Amino acid sequence: MKSLHAITLLESTCDITAICHNQQRTSVISLGFSNGYCKDYDLNKRRVIRNANIHDGQTVQAITSRGKYLVSVGVDGRTVVYDYAK
Repeated sequence: MKSLHAITLLESTCDITAICHNQQRTSVISLGFSNGYCKDYDLNKRRVIRNANIHDGQTVQAITSRGKYLVSVGVDGRTVVYDYAK
C-alpha cells in the first residue's frame, strides 16, 4: 500500500469553513473562512492569488464555483456572486 505524503500549503489563524475546487482554473481551490474572507489558492504556485473580505467579518457558510463565477453564502444572510472575468 502506498503511503501519502502531506505538505503544508497554507496556514491561517482563522478556521476554514468552506472549500471548493475552481471550475474555471483547475489548479485553484477556493476557501471560505470564519472571518468572512474568501481566498483562492493556486496549488501549482503554492500561494494565495485572491483574498477578499466578502462577508464583512461574518463566517462564510458555503462556497461553490460555477464556470467563471464564485458564489459564497455567509451566516450574515448574504449571497455574493464574484465574476472571475472582471
